Amino acid sequence: MAARRVIPMERFLLITWLMNRISRRRTLLLALWLGYLPAAGGYLLLVTHKSGVWQTKRQQLINESPVVWVAPYGLHYHNQNHYGRHLSSPISLYEATERGYEWCNICLPPRPAQLLHPPFWVTYWLPILLATSSSLLILTFVTLYKTRRSIPPPPSLQL
Repeated sequence: MAARRVIPMERFLLITWLMNRISRRRTLLLALWLGYLPAAGGYLLLVTHKSGVWQTKRQQLINESPVVWVAPYGLHYHNQNHYGRHLSSPISLYEATERGYEWCNICLPPRPAQLLHPPFWVTYWLPILLATSSSLLILTFVTLYKTRRSIPPPPSLQL
């Protein structure tokens, strides 16, 4: 039969104190991460929904805008009968404005459409999500590093 190893009481108290100290911080980090993951998922769902709403509004504006004609290598959009219809292709006024075509001052087509812009947080969802993830990750590493480096001895063993 193997002999049981007996741990002195002072050493046992030190180990349990150290584990309690570390586990409190790790529990806090675990709670932060578990709170962050549903928040990030909710943010992605919101961005997806708002992006879909924006796409629907954009498509509605494209359907409602008048048709203009664009030459293959032109910089302007035109009325139907200007600059050779056989070379030009039809496009909605909204799309022509989006693509950067300018108004032709000879044939006088409709003025450029007012563009619809998505919200900032929908356009830049990936950098926002990466910034929050990386800041939480840095907080995790700093906390774990401080936990390892700055644990003072328990009060009963201080000199």
